[in-house]
Amino acid sequence: METQQRKLHPFVLRDITYFTRWDQWKEAWEKETKAEYLESLLFRGFGVPADYKEEVERICLYMDIADIRHGCWRPFLRDSSEEFRSLITSSFGREVDSIEKLRIFLADKAYKELSQNFFKNSTKDDKLWSWARPLTDPLVLKKMLWFFRPDKDVICNIFYPKGHHVEVANEFIRNFCDFVWKDVDGSYLGVSEESKKVFHDIRFHTIPILIALRKTSILLEVSEKVTPMCVRAWDEAVMSRSFHFDVRGSRSPRSLREACLKSSAARDLLVLKEMIAEQKNLDRRQATLNKSENR
Repeated sequence: METQQRKLHPFVLRDITYFTRWDQWKEAWEKETKAEYLESLLFRGFGVPADYKEEVERICLYMDIADIRHGCWRPFLRDSSEEFRSLITSSFGREVDSIEKLRIFLADKAYKELSQNFFKNSTKDDKLWSWARPLTDPLVLKKMLWFFRPDKDVICNIFYPKGHHVEVANEFIRNFCDFVWKDVDGSYLGVSEESKKVFHDIRFHTIPILIALRKTSILLEVSEKVTPMCVRAWDEAVMSRSFHFDVRGSRSPRSLREACLKSSAARDLLVLKEMIAEQKNLDRRQATLNKSENR
């Protein structure tokens, strides 16, 4: 048998490099058009070294790409679960054979990387959320609240069919609401006093999210933190919805008590209002008692 002539390895004469800065990755991303290369860039994006400002830019960019309510997703939002799942798990040139489907495929890739590298808590401590520090940046916080904006009875980007990465995102937004209303005021070590105020100020914006998540019961545990503005937003959200009370079709509730027949958010709001009213009565009685004791 003739001995094969020894050759140099194919990579020996090739000048192979890698991304050492975020701006290099960004330049490649903006120039590239091939779906295979864009998928690879999305897969490696979170591993590229970046400073704090660049990390903010990276997280916001990935959320922009992954947002299912942007134009590239709209033609497919009403597809069956099976058809949608096959689309995002198929091969280029086969089922993924159009510009719209390529966009969906890449958006789903960005979603998966977001779930793994941002939404998923990378610490082992339940009270030391790895996503808390990036969210102290106003740009990331605003983008995240938009990414998970309520749309009628659902939360955008918590969609079906639910896979692992969607479950991670679902757990993230639930933990975030708990964090904003409860954990941030406790013994949490990762947030400064200035940053805590940022989270306090956006509690109002979590009310529609909690309603869509059917998670308003946590507000009963922290009733003293629920401001009148939050109560008004909660009330308006409940009373503006339509429910099927009878065979004549859907309509808005005539009262909060009627809404309680169909909505857990309405029931929790009614309980909260009763708690607030009772607390005011207790405060008045205590003030009267204090005056009588000081005479």
